[in-house]
Amino acid sequence: MSRAALRLDWALWGKRQSTRDDYAVLATSAGPFTPAQFESVITHNNPGNSPAAESGQDALPWVWFTQPTLKGVTYLGIGIRQWTDDTDRTGRRIAITRFFSLPMADALDLGFADLYLTVKGIDLAWDVPEPFQGKQISAKPVVSTEPQRLRLPTAAIAAAAVLESPVTLMGGGDLTLSQRLTALDGVANALPSGTRAWLSASTWSNVAGIFRLAFTDHKSADDTPVEVFGDVQPESGYGAEFVRMYHEHPNLLAYLKRRSDVTTPDTSLVGAALGEITLAADMLALAASGVVQGHHLRRLVQLGLFQEYSRTERQTVLASYLRAASPEDITQDEEILRTHWSGALDQTLRERVATAVGDARFPVAGLEPFARLALAVEALDSFGQGLVPAGVVEDPATVRAAEVVIELGKQEQWATALSPVVVASPQLSVHVGRFLLHDEPREEHAALLRELDRIGAGTAWQTVRMPFMEELTPSEPDLAALDRADGGALAVLLRKSEARPERLRQVMSALLPLAHERVREGGVPTWWAPVRACQLEPAQAAYRDVIDLLAGEQVEFGDTPAYRAALVEFGVTEREVVVAAVTGQVERDWDLLDVLWDLLHEGVEEPDVPEAVVTALADAVLADENRYSTMRRWDGYLRRDERVDAWRTLVELTADTEVSTVVDLLVVWCTRRWPTNTAVRSVVASAWEPSAVQWLELAQAVVNRTEGSIELPRALLSAHESTAELLDPLARALSLITGALRDLSAEPEVRQALPRLAGSRDDLDHLARQSDHSFWRMPRFRGGGQ
Repeated sequence: MSRAALRLDWALWGKRQSTRDDYAVLATSAGPFTPAQFESVITHNNPGNSPAAESGQDALPWVWFTQPTLKGVTYLGIGIRQWTDDTDRTGRRIAITRFFSLPMADALDLGFADLYLTVKGIDLAWDVPEPFQGKQISAKPVVSTEPQRLRLPTAAIAAAAVLESPVTLMGGGDLTLSQRLTALDGVANALPSGTRAWLSASTWSNVAGIFRLAFTDHKSADDTPVEVFGDVQPESGYGAEFVRMYHEHPNLLAYLKRRSDVTTPDTSLVGAALGEITLAADMLALAASGVVQGHHLRRLVQLGLFQEYSRTERQTVLASYLRAASPEDITQDEEILRTHWSGALDQTLRERVATAVGDARFPVAGLEPFARLALAVEALDSFGQGLVPAGVVEDPATVRAAEVVIELGKQEQWATALSPVVVASPQLSVHVGRFLLHDEPREEHAALLRELDRIGAGTAWQTVRMPFMEELTPSEPDLAALDRADGGALAVLLRKSEARPERLRQVMSALLPLAHERVREGGVPTWWAPVRACQLEPAQAAYRDVIDLLAGEQVEFGDTPAYRAALVEFGVTEREVVVAAVTGQVERDWDLLDVLWDLLHEGVEEPDVPEAVVTALADAVLADENRYSTMRRWDGYLRRDERVDAWRTLVELTADTEVSTVVDLLVVWCTRRWPTNTAVRSVVASAWEPSAVQWLELAQAVVNRTEGSIELPRALLSAHESTAELLDPLARALSLITGALRDLSAEPEVRQALPRLAGSRDDLDHLARQSDHSFWRMPRFRGGGQ
């Protein structure tokens, strides 16, 4: 690649012919140096007085290089002194110095020989109208092809020495100017190129200490002499290390030419720079066994070593770097990564993003540089795959991934870039949906929501999104899918809908059947509590209450068409539970009896009425016989209950029913311990009309058949419509009994049994107290009589 032309400032230093003038600046370019400044630079860096001889090792032309500084900028000055054909007034021949300068930064990649060849043919004139306002000169760089005659060990020895003191190159008298310049380059090339900022040099100098490196034929006490054609090997220090590195690293000279950062004659710094030639190999080894840090990568690039890697080596180092790169690293090194990226790094990027998402200590905002890099290197798919969590929906990493999407998605370019990642991931769709849909929408999220809706049809995003789209009416499958994806979302949907009755009705129309299905599957959904709390229209409220019933809750049904319809509807699929629940509430609200009938007969001509229903209704009837009138159509079922059947048989006694038949019925009643009053009321209410004697016979027969049970017989006697009619036969019976007991009391066995009559005596005493007849007021009946 061709170099751009150099822009040169210049000065012409000499004297006018045929004058007695001293040497001085005769003409200059217009800047940046003033004539006085050029004068100072040239005179203070003067190689010495020109020799009288025109041949020999000190003969002109001389070429030297110096580093003047102006306003903080270091320049490279190139001086060329040569004879002219002119003489001064004394007849001495005049030597003219052409001096050129350019910013050091423009000259670091050019050797001394290159620079000389570049300016060698430029003529400067002093006899011009405005000698100090000349124009800058433009010159195309010329690269020297002169072979290097300075041995490598000699160059290394001189390079090491020049770091410590001025060096005089001795014994180079037979070298041509071009060869001397190449030799100077040999020494300079053994040092980092930044040393040219201070490495002043000259092809000849007869003044000690002016130049750091110069050919000469004598030395001073402060100089270090180096024989140009010496055969000495450096034994230690920088020189020895340079020779070793040169043989181990074929790219050493190219590497040192890139080290423009080392700009001071500091042996330790220069030595460290030389040692960094191994950094490339060191980093490859580190990449294989550890992690390349950001500062490692930047140093490799800065030193030009990274570019010398093969493509595979670059990918190896970058992959190692990516595994632990911080957000700050990625931001700082994005240009490096973009320049050297290949598809082989996509997987490493995915892994790094996944690791960052899973690390609670990693800031969410820190993933933005990775996203920016992914976009720049066309690796968004890999970035997105890194965001997609491997765990369950509620994994903290999933939440963090969604936070990344939400944060980046505030910018439209990221909304567009990351939406495909979201819609393809059920977990991300759930959490992004929670951010965007569960609260009131924010303008900063509009672009992301819009893009998700645009591309989300038929994806996980549609599952999360559709129920929240108020322009659509949600269906049961929509809500079921949302419930499976995000169990908490339906509660949020309810909360957002309950303030708008029509929207709430739409949501409930789909939600209640879903709730029914969940309960049938064996559990109450987590979002059922908010459903219970909603104010619903009657039909949906009834539907909800029946579901509560199915879930095992205690529910009181209202006697409304809505409840009737809901109970009957659920009775088709949940007959057993609904029937049991309604049966349990019939006694509270007898209007539900018709609902119960409808439940049992819906779609069935002869239903199999559960025994529990029959028993419950029978209990109610036996507790209040008047209710039977409301249950006429239930009679066929009620008669399956033996209590009701026995009760109805008693109620249906006819006038000519035999006493024995009634006795049989009452004995069964008494044996079963059924309510006494019910039996008595039923017999009395029937068409059977026994005489007083038959009534007594009935009572006595029941006593005899039930092993002396007297509760029912007594109730029968007490319930006879004319107790006075029973008095005579009772009195006769009593007289007969007491007489028999008196006659038999002499028998020992009878006497032993008499205590069992104590209760009867108490009854006689009670009768005595109730009577006003003087007979019962006799002393023997007022207590203590025998």
